[in-house]
Amino acid sequence: MGIKLSTKAIAQLQVALSVMLAPFSYEDGDAWRREVCATVEPLVGATASVFFLPLSGESFLAGSPEIVRVHQVLVPPPAWTVHALTERRRALGLAVADWLDLHDVAAVRKTLFYNEVVVPNRLLAPLSLTTDIEGIYMPAVLSLYFDDERKAEARVAERKQRLELLVPAFRSGVQAYIALRRQRKAFLTFSEQLHAPAIFIDGRGRTVHESIAFAQLTSGDPEGRRIREDAARVGTNLLSGISHSSSNSWPEKPTSTHTITAAGEYRVAAISLGESGCASRTVAVFVQPLRERQLDAQRVSKKFRLTEREGQAAVLLTQGMSGREIATTLGISVNTARRHTEQVLAKLGVHSRTAVVSRLRGS
Repeated sequence: MGIKLSTKAIAQLQVALSVMLAPFSYEDGDAWRREVCATVEPLVGATASVFFLPLSGESFLAGSPEIVRVHQVLVPPPAWTVHALTERRRALGLAVADWLDLHDVAAVRKTLFYNEVVVPNRLLAPLSLTTDIEGIYMPAVLSLYFDDERKAEARVAERKQRLELLVPAFRSGVQAYIALRRQRKAFLTFSEQLHAPAIFIDGRGRTVHESIAFAQLTSGDPEGRRIREDAARVGTNLLSGISHSSSNSWPEKPTSTHTITAAGEYRVAAISLGESGCASRTVAVFVQPLRERQLDAQRVSKKFRLTEREGQAAVLLTQGMSGREIATTLGISVNTARRHTEQVLAKLGVHSRTAVVSRLRGS
């Protein structure tokens, strides 16, 4: 049977579709889910709604604070709710269902939850829009409620038809959001396992994660702050380019630049985490050390209050030279070279040649 929509309903449908298909246009997943609730409610005349998403690291419930608080008693969901949303719904092949489809209504009306939570809060005649998630038993569910059971049941067929129009967009939005979360997690794990210096920037230009190797690299360079700023700049430049691009495809090649500090030279490259047409604007920025710059003896002497010879000896220590090699290079005796080395250790407040390197490099 066809469905007739008023101009107002068509406008409401368009808004709901656009929100569902743009999960990455919001500050975070919870904000997106709250907006989905807010745009679908008027389309079906619901008085309240909540968006369930059973993912690790995510809020299980999203919606208005009042509705979320009421639903806390359903976390974790009781067995009868799980059975209705999984086995029974899947057996019926439903993406849109009302509570008469999924529950033994007479039994539900006898439960404490129905009488002490549902009825007082007027969360009646639940109507659900669902999509299964690969690898997860529970589905994602947008559950809509009404304050009058009898009136809601009288219009349930029409409301179901309207929700059916949202099924493809709801499924696509949820799948895109989950795919990016999994991809981001894989990138994070990958960068940590490779000990790769990397940061991850979301669509609002915020650094949402930095690898251990990135923290070590920037703390080991006296100009680590500038490396951080350059990494963020390259990432946000790529985000800006994606936002203003007339194409839906992602750049296939990384955007990169070089950063040169007193301690080294680095390649900074940003690449998008998404496939062609993906709505995500998250990027990964990798920092690759290209070479260490030779320390300047005069600058080292001034910074650490060393004599000219001690500064020269300190720089040669960072190059792995032995005492005899330092003596030969500087044209001094081995004993004098040893004395300079001891003075360097004492003035730097360290106890080994390795520690000298870390101290001079800023670590």
